[in-house]
Order: sequence, then C-alpha cells, then structure tokens
Amino acid sequence: MSAPLNGGAVVLALLVLGVGAREGVMTARFWQQSLWSAGVFAIASAAVWFVAFATDSKVSLRRALPQQRQTLTYLATAAGLLFVVVNFWLIAIGALQTKTLFSAAWLPSASAVILPILFAAAAIQASLLPPTAAWDARRLTVREINVVLLLSIPALLLLPGGANGWREALHLQPKPGVLSAGLTIASSDAVRWLAPVLATGVALLIGQTALHALLRPGAASMVFTAVIFYQATANFVFAQTSGATALDAAAHFLALLAAVVLDVVYMIRIYAADNRRTLWYALTASVVMTAGTALILLPRTSSYPPVTAMVGVSVMAGSATLGLWCGWSGAGFGRWMRVANLPK
Repeated sequence: MSAPLNGGAVVLALLVLGVGAREGVMTARFWQQSLWSAGVFAIASAAVWFVAFATDSKVSLRRALPQQRQTLTYLATAAGLLFVVVNFWLIAIGALQTKTLFSAAWLPSASAVILPILFAAAAIQASLLPPTAAWDARRLTVREINVVLLLSIPALLLLPGGANGWREALHLQPKPGVLSAGLTIASSDAVRWLAPVLATGVALLIGQTALHALLRPGAASMVFTAVIFYQATANFVFAQTSGATALDAAAHFLALLAAVVLDVVYMIRIYAADNRRTLWYALTASVVMTAGTALILLPRTSSYPPVTAMVGVSVMAGSATLGLWCGWSGAGFGRWMRVANLPK
C-alpha cells in the first residue's frame, strides 16, 4: 500500500509543479488550477483504487478473468493515445485563436483524471506478465511493450513545455497571471528554470517505474523515445499548419537523457540491479547529467536567461531533491506493479 501512496504523492507534486511552470508561481490561475487538478486527481485515484485494487469491492477488477483484464489494458492504451491526439488538437485550436473564442481550461483537469487510470492499467498489465526471476536484456513482448506505451502517456502529460508553449511560439501571449493581491506579473526566470527540474523528476519517476516493472534495462529509454515521437510529430504538424518556428521540446529531450543514463547504469550493473546501491548510482548520475546539461545548453537558446550562481545552485538542488524522491518512489511503484495482488 505504501508504494502506490508514495507514487500518488509524487504525481500530485508533479502536477502542481507543472501548473507552476505553465501559469507562473503564486498567481491566481496557479492556485485555481492547482486546487482543481489536485482535487480531481485525488478523487479519480480513489475511484480507480476502489475499482481496480480494493479487496472488498464487489466491482473490483480482481474478480475479472485474466483475459478480460488484458483486454481492458489494451483498451486503456487505445483510449490514452486517443486522448493524446485530442489534447494536442484542442491546444492547437486554442493557440491559433486570436480572440478568446475557445477555452480548453479543463484540459489539465482531464489529464488529472486520465493519469490514475493509465497508471492502474500499467499495474494490471505488469501483473499479467509471466514471472521473471532476474534482470536481463531480452526483447520485450507485446504485453511488455503495452506497459511502455501506458507509461509513456503519463510521462507526456506530466512534462512541461511542449504543446503548452505553442501560443507563445505564435506570439499570442496569454493574459499575465494576477497575484492574489491584484498585481500582474510576467513569467519570471525562476519559473523558466523550473522546467528542467520538473523534467528530471518526471524522467526518474516514470523511468524507474518502467525499469522495475519490466526488469529490463532499456525500458526507460523506450518510454521517453515514445514521448519524443508524440511531441515531435505534434510539433511538426502544428508548425506546418500555423507557420510557427522554434517549438519547444527541451524538457522532453532532457527527460530522454535522464532515462538513457538510468538504462546505462542498470545495464552496467545488471548483475546487481536490485541492489539499493545501483538505484542511488543511477539516480545520482541522471540528476547530475540532466541538470548539468540544462545549465550548459539551455542558456544558449533565446528563451532562457544566463546562468547565475543562484540559478546553478537552485537547479542542481531542486533536481536532486525532486529527482531522488521521484526515482525512489518510482522504483518502489515498479516493484509493486510486478507483485500487485491480482489473480492470474
């Protein structure tokens, strides 16, 4: 029970930080969207737990046959991918509107509902896999690829930037946020530097979940390769439609870098992959590589300010704090997924 609770707490924190990266910190919209997203996520998580995992529920999926639960996981994957397409489409419509004729303010809340469903589907799918005695580098089966796809959708929804920056790329700036005291503010440099910190946390949470659910070095990279594919395809289509240039996917590439480092460490130490020391080696290497790359490369772009001593310390400390918590929770959640008490 502690592993799902820790995982849920991390996802909730990432949701709130994602609102901060999108709307600015301490704005009226930040408080509004944070409360809505957190509340909706908590209610949806409780409902999903009751339906999928509760032992005393008469409607629990524990009572379903393995074939029925397998079908449900495939349907969840299809529904999740459809949601990704619709999400991109609605954000594009909002970005292309020159007037406030269209609003998709409910999309973050919809994502908060989708997230626990996809995580539960991934857990059910992992519990349906044949028992694996040890880590290895074998090819993934269709069911294991389904776990990768199910985890790639939450990773995409939790990462900052991407489609959320399409309006800015078209120079259609949204109305600035308003402080609770009524003061307007613009996006600050500190908020921009929240993106690489958040990318590190998302990568280590989802990457460790995939690794420990499948016992397969390479699983983390597969998840974020799928994420890059989704975002790159959407950016290309939007650029062709709108004429926008320099569409953002920095956080997605940073997350892929963190995932690759995780996989490399676990491949090198595959003989002791379940050792706690391997976990901390992988998390530390990923945090250092991702935060260091962000501090070196992002200031070379036009959207990021120069790195100061305060920025460097803040990004490293934030990435380490959030990344280690997310990675530790993801490893526990991945292990729980393999041994979730679901009938075979």
